Amino acid sequence: MSAEMDTTRKSILTPFNIIATVIVIVGLYATFVRFTQGLDASTNLSDYNPWGIWIGFDLLVGVALAAGGYVTSAAVYIFGLKRYHAAVRPAILTGFFRLRPGCFCLALRRGPSLAAALPVFSSEWDHITAF
Repeated sequence: MSAEMDTTRKSILTPFNIIATVIVIVGLYATFVRFTQGLDASTNLSDYNPWGIWIGFDLLVGVALAAGGYVTSAAVYIFGLKRYHAAVRPAILTGFFRLRPGCFCLALRRGPSLAAALPVFSSEWDHITAF
């Protein structure tokens, strides 16, 4: 039986793996630039080039898509709309896949991890700091 088995090894250098490796390397470089040089150097978005449009689009598409999955499951399991039961599993999967990158993107958007403690330990408190 073992003599009949094909023992050829497949190469890991497939077109998909090469393209995926290039995308990962470019993404790691962009993340490095984002953390070392700031938002303006990595995205060219600043006070002159508004990035609120991107945030709005991200919230419009991402959060709405993720929330739709959980609202669908609440409609079926809590409110008893059993006719939508077939859509629950794909909706939960879509919501889960959208929330994980959303949390990761929020962490990247915040910037370097050390900057998260600055509002807590800052000595420049005034009446606007609470907002």
